[in-house]
Parts: sequence; C-alpha cells; structure tokens
Amino acid sequence: MELLVISALEQQARSAALTHARAIYPDAAVATYDALEGPRLLRQIQRPGGAGERAESTFEHWCQGCAFRYDILPTLLRLRTEGTRFILVLPTGWSLATVEHYVGSELRAKDIRVRSAILGLDPASFEDHLWDTRLLSEAGFGVDDSDPSRPGEFLVEDAAWADTLVLAHGLDSALLEHDPAEHHEWMTGRHLVDLLAPHAVRVQVGHDLTLGNFDLPSALKRTRPGQLPALNAHATIPGAGGHRCLRLQAERPLHPERFREALPQLASSCAWIRGTLWMGNSPGSRIALGGVGPRVWMQSTGSWGAETACTQLVLTSDEHEAEEVSALLRHCELNDAELADLSTGLTPHTMEENS
Repeated sequence: MELLVISALEQQARSAALTHARAIYPDAAVATYDALEGPRLLRQIQRPGGAGERAESTFEHWCQGCAFRYDILPTLLRLRTEGTRFILVLPTGWSLATVEHYVGSELRAKDIRVRSAILGLDPASFEDHLWDTRLLSEAGFGVDDSDPSRPGEFLVEDAAWADTLVLAHGLDSALLEHDPAEHHEWMTGRHLVDLLAPHAVRVQVGHDLTLGNFDLPSALKRTRPGQLPALNAHATIPGAGGHRCLRLQAERPLHPERFREALPQLASSCAWIRGTLWMGNSPGSRIALGGVGPRVWMQSTGSWGAETACTQLVLTSDEHEAEEVSALLRHCELNDAELADLSTGLTPHTMEENS
C-alpha cells in the first residue's frame, strides 16, 4: 500500500499540494485533518466516487502522539482495506516527520509505505517565515501552544524531510500584482528553497505531474542534528538577491569563550546555519549547531564515533563575505600553546583558571 503525506503552514499551500497529488493519483482516497480549539481533531475523508465522511475526535489536551495513535492510525488502517493508494493531509503546522515518529513502525508492520512526503509552500512568504520569532500557534498556523517550533524552523525541517515541494500561490502571492513568479519576493523565496532542498522535486500546480520518491534513511540523515546539507553554493536566479552558502571548516578545536563572542557575528544575517562544532572544553563530544533566522541553538549529540572530529559549518546569508567569516572562525581555534595544554588534559576553562 502506498501513502502520500502532505504538510504545509498555510491552507492555500496545503490545498495546492493536495490538488497536485490528486492529479497524479485521482483514484486515491483522501484523509484530511484539521486541529481545532477544544482540543478537537476534525477528520474529513473523500473517496473517489464514494461517500464522504466527516467526524471529530476530542482530547483532554493537545498531544500529537495521541492524535496519531487514537485517530489517524486507525483511520489509515481502515482506508488500507479500501484501495491501493491513499493521501494523508496533516493539519497545518504538523511536520511530515511526525508520521514516522509516532506510527512509522506500525505502518510498516501493515505493509504501508510512504510513497512521497510533500510540503506545500509559498515562495513569496518563505523568507519572512524564516525570520518570524513567533510560535506556530502565535503566528496562526496551529492551536497547539505547547509546540515550541517557529514557522521558519518548521519549513526548514520539513523541506529537508520532504521529497517533493509544491510551490503554491498562498496569501502573500495573492497580494502581489500580475504574475507572482515575476516578483522579487517569489524569486528570492524560490532561490532559498533551491539552496535548502536540492534533493527535492520542485513543482508548481498545473505544470509537471511529478513526485519525488521518499527514502526514510535519506530523510533521517538529512534531518540529523548537525548534518551538513547538500547545498548548491553556486545556484543563482536573476533578480533573486544575493543569498549564497558559505562552507567553513576548522581543523583545531575551538576556544569556547572566543567562539561564544564570535557566534553573533557568524550567525548575523544568516537565513539558516547548520553544522558541527569541535569544542576545546569538550573535545570528545560532537556538538550540533543549528539556526533559522534569529534563533540559534547548540546540542550535544554524543561522541564523534566514526566521524573525524572537526568544526564544519554551512552559513546561508546574503551579507557575509567568505574571507571575513573564515578568518573569524580561525580566530576561534586553539593556538599552539592552548593545543599543547589540551593534550596534557587541561581544557580551555582550566587554562584560564590557572593563568
């Protein structure tokens, strides 16, 4: 059994992605979900040539795991008996990866595989979403106040997970005069999408009737914290602005204080930043660095394992100069004396305490 999964921030983009999927698989049943205040989950099922279905489930509090286990999964298993393909349309702001996270093993046990993971988005609003500091619920893209994600973080993670991106005319595009594809906002967003997700098939509704092919190991690798994205550093679109990808690497561990001081300058103007850090105060730990728009975070992902310990970063910015940020990162590396102290078991913190 084949399952197509659709996600989006905006209703218009979600509808466009569904239109595209149904044009390719007109015989598929469609299960569309919407999260409502209450908390309630609205389920609408459309069958080709058959009766429709509309129902609500009410929960004590918002929990996506409960929604998947007690409503979405039973519905998918029921639809499995009715045909060879079906389409799951997630509530706006619900990530494509939640399907795997909550019910992936159960679906595989019933021989249901994700044929395609589809993200609908409006390029005209893409850059604004990256810099939005509001939570998804605050921005009007969901009702789950406990979800800490921001709109830009949702789009970056789902674009990395998806195999197909449907470029839609959402609300921002509708406000543009003439053909949205001719406007700077659309071209800039399209350029950023091309930089972020070169692995994905990119389509517009009414154009190519194509889908990507979802591969779970590849999606898990692309979304692993600290994983360097396979970005096209030379992709350019006339009129799209100067965003480009800069790859930085440091062969020595970084001094934690100097890096802390340099990080705001490194991250400034970055649409997103991603990579791994080799820190002098914890050289055996692989530290993942991530950031979207104004937010930057770090997390330990354990030991380096089979990886070679080093700092590797990708900055996507329209302002940075490669020589300047490379020099800034080199300044953060341990010098010869600090490196010698590290080899004797002293960390940069204890170096400072003993000086």
